[in-house]
Amino acid sequence: MRTGTKRTRNTGRPNKDTRSFSDQAKRSPSKSKRPQTKLNGIENAKKSHQRYMILARAAEATGDATEVETLYQRAEHYLRLMRAQAI
Repeated sequence: MRTGTKRTRNTGRPNKDTRSFSDQAKRSPSKSKRPQTKLNGIENAKKSHQRYMILARAAEATGDATEVETLYQRAEHYLRLMRAQAI
């Protein structure tokens, strides 16, 4: 019995590390299970915009002007994304 050696089964397929670049380029890119659509992007931006507006209004109650400004800027970013995606 050998000790200290690891035996691997030969499956006839090349190892991932030994594949050439051209083999990898021939394969189709992996696709996510959930397709990204324009509508989906707008919905995500809308939710993020609403979330940052709520957080900004809550920060106004604490009186932290820097935090309020930061949150409003983030909300404005998502508003611009929604407008750009709606075109």
